[in-house]
Parts: sequence; C-alpha cells; structure tokens
Amino acid sequence: MNAHSLVASARRELPFQGLRSAAAIIALALLLALAFQGTRPLFEPDEGRYVDVALEMLSSRDFVTPHLNPEHAHYTKPPLTYWVLATSLATFGQNEWAARLPNALFLVLTAACILWLGSVFLPRAPTFPATVWITMLAPMMFANVITPDTLLAFLETLAMSLCIAALADRRRHDRTRLIIAMWIVWGLAFMTKGPPGLLPLAATVLVLALRRDAERLRALAHPLGIACFVAVGLWWFALTIWRDPSLAVFYVRDEFVNRMFTAKHDRHPQWYGALEVYAPTLLIGALPWWPLALPALRKAPSAVARAFSRTNSASLLDALLVAWFVVPLVVFLLVRSRLATYVLPLFVPLAILTARSAVEWFERWPQFASGAALTVWIVVLVALKSASAALPSDKNARALATALSTKTRLLPETRIVFVETTPAFGMRFYLNREIEGARLRPESQVAYTTTNDTVCRLLAHEQHSMIMLVPRARSGDFASTVRGCPSPPLVSAGTAGRYAIFLTKSSHPHVASR
Repeated sequence: MNAHSLVASARRELPFQGLRSAAAIIALALLLALAFQGTRPLFEPDEGRYVDVALEMLSSRDFVTPHLNPEHAHYTKPPLTYWVLATSLATFGQNEWAARLPNALFLVLTAACILWLGSVFLPRAPTFPATVWITMLAPMMFANVITPDTLLAFLETLAMSLCIAALADRRRHDRTRLIIAMWIVWGLAFMTKGPPGLLPLAATVLVLALRRDAERLRALAHPLGIACFVAVGLWWFALTIWRDPSLAVFYVRDEFVNRMFTAKHDRHPQWYGALEVYAPTLLIGALPWWPLALPALRKAPSAVARAFSRTNSASLLDALLVAWFVVPLVVFLLVRSRLATYVLPLFVPLAILTARSAVEWFERWPQFASGAALTVWIVVLVALKSASAALPSDKNARALATALSTKTRLLPETRIVFVETTPAFGMRFYLNREIEGARLRPESQVAYTTTNDTVCRLLAHEQHSMIMLVPRARSGDFASTVRGCPSPPLVSAGTAGRYAIFLTKSSHPHVASR
C-alpha cells in the first residue's frame, strides 16, 4: 500500500477493523527502521561503550556485572540494554546491522502500541497518530543510534497503553491483569534506565492525585503488581549491592543525585543547556508535523491547566496524555545532565497530541496532494538515513580502527590504551581486542579510565607491545611526561583522526621488520 492509500485509510477505518491500514503502518515502520541500518559505523563515545559492554558479556559469560574490560566493572546503567545487544550480536554476528537491529525492532513495536493508542485518543482516524509518529524525524533517526532510549520509548509506550486500558474503563473484567502486566513492564523500564524510566508513571499518579481519584489510585497500587515490579525491576540492583555494598552509595549519589543536581557528567549543565539541547531536538525532530498543529498551540496553556486542575475540567484521557508529555519534559528541563536522546520517549505523546490537532487540517487536503506529500517526505527520511552513514566525523570508530591498522602492527597481544581522554571503546568491535584508558598523572580526571595506573607505571610493567592514543592537543604534554619515565622510549607513528599515535618498539612496522 502506498502512502496515499495509507493516509486515506487512516481517515475512513475504525479501530480493529482497519487491518490493512494497520499493516501498512507496520510495513512503513519496518522500511524506515531497516533501510540502511547496517551502513553507519559506530560513533563514540556512547555507541562504542554500549557495544563494548555487550561484547564483554559474551566473552566472559558474566551477564550480571557489566564490564568495559575484564578488570573494570561498569555500573552506570542497568543491564537490559546490554542483554538485548548481546543477544543480537550472538545471533547475527559482530556487524553494525546486528548492533542496530534491536532499536529498529523497538521502533516497529512502538508503532504497534501507538496504533492501539490511536483507537483510544483519535477513534475517528485511529491510524493517524502512528502515521505521524513513524514519519517524524527523531524516532526514525534515533532508532539508528545505539542507545537505551529507543528501548525505553517502547517500554514506556507499552506500559502507558496497559495503564490507560486499565484505568479508562472501570468495568473491564481484565483490569487486574492489565495492571499487573503494566507493573512488569515498568520493571523492565527500570531495568533499562533506572528512575527516568518511571516518569510517565509519576505523571499518571500526579494526575490521579490532583483529581482525588482514590479508586483508581488504589487500583493502580495493586500489591501483586508492585511485587512484580520489585521482582523484575530491582533484583539486579539488590544483587549487585549485596555483592558490593559500596554500590548503594554509587547508585544514589553518582547515578541519581549527581546527574540531577550537579555538572559532574558535563552534559550541557548550564542554565541554558536545556534550551540548547531539547528545543532543537523537539522542533527538528517533530518535523514535518508540528507546523500543522500550530493553530492549536494557542490552546496549549489552557489544556495543561485543565490537565492538572483539581476540578476535573479535563477528561481523564486528555489529562493523562498531556501529563505524559509535560511532566517528563519539566523534569528533563530541570535535571542538569542533558542529552538529545533523553526526550525520545516524549515523541509518543507529542505525536498523538499533534495528530489530534492536525487531523482536520490534513483531511481538508486533496487526497492526491496529501498522499504525494507524505510519499516525498518518506523518501527524504530514507535518503537522510542513507546520508548519515557518509557524514565525516572524528567520532567514527570504524575510521579510527582502519587508520590504526594501517599505521601499526596489531599483534594479538598488543594493548591499545587511550591516554587523558575517554577511550573509544568501539574499537573493540572492529579490532577484536580490549580497549583501555589511562591517566597521564594520578590527579587527572578522565571519564571511563579502566586502570588506576599512570602511563609511566603501565610502560614500566608492560611485557607486550603497546599502542597509545593521545588527543593531539595533549601530545606535547604526553611526550614530555613520558621522557621522564623509567621505561623504553616510544615511537611516534603520526596521527589518526583527533589522536596522536605513540608505539612501543615492537608495535612499529618499520622498526619491527629490521
């Protein structure tokens, strides 16, 4: 079915009777999710790190403790994302397509959930919200990025679908089962990203509390459901804290308090950081649809006020939909650790709100014009995804691995060490060897270093060849420091990307071949 037929069917078919229209949405989601999915290299730092941890799980067979390498545990995220990545890589091989496949599938599954939500929030055109969401720029582009946020977007959407189904109709005979299933999914969301995964749940509780809806609050707080959440979502945290009690402080202080209230993670912590990151993400990411909803923006303040009113002036469904978008957004604006992908789950309620505002305007278009415009935009989306693989970047782990292989002799025992910078862990994916990070001096503050040894101590005790990559801006400082080390001199092998390369003698092809 072409885009013209898809939009036309979105206008005329009723929920659960438009199987052809729903199938067209899923087919479109698969096209956008899988097209050119294996062409883009891993980008540092986040993509390489997630894949590195998954590969280490497969190598060590330790699926409880995430590791950057065998000596360095990595507890900054719960393990569900790593498990999914490891499963895909073990099944389909160590390639970019397999690394990105899970997020492509989560994009499709999220579209399926929105198809059902469309029947609730826009019954006159039930497939239109899914059409809007799947053709927004951000969901498709972020599904081509290895990040836990695509999985989180799916789990939050599924959990909210179950929640809305359970709470909207008190007479449902399967209400208890829906609530228990909802809590299990919230547990999986917590196992994906911890407390941020529960923000839509917090929005739901806030709406019910403001409406003084004690009956629905009691239904939501089902003891068996909460027990299922604890069993699914908290067991890993409990087990790791039992093994290492110091992790309790780490999870609360470093991964919660510092991310929320401090600039420690250096992710746009300035007062203007939220506007700098989230404004362009939402405005560009919601293209091409939000301009069609502009006339409805003048009603947005009153809609928000009604949603959080104690007078129940908005319907429960309307209040839940608005709160689903507004409450997490406010939290993201206030929290001082900010990345563009954090707001990806918000595109689901945003798409539904946009569809409800734009549907009348869109239906006034001639069918041929609307279908042609949507078809052209889908072609643009696929072209953008293809072009993203060719974008030059100093974060390209594949290009760095290729340059390093060309300039050095990579013996099986050769160690690759990044100095005074966050290691490019994606190199493991391409070079099949552990990646390490080291400090130049003991007092250096570098993210994700994998050893407490300084460079001089590493060189003094290392028995094998070693390749050290140093940011070019620090290469002079590195060279002067190493000259004072009680160790053999290093050989400069030029540069690769933004790094200067230094080698021990056996790693240099010209020296080693004499």
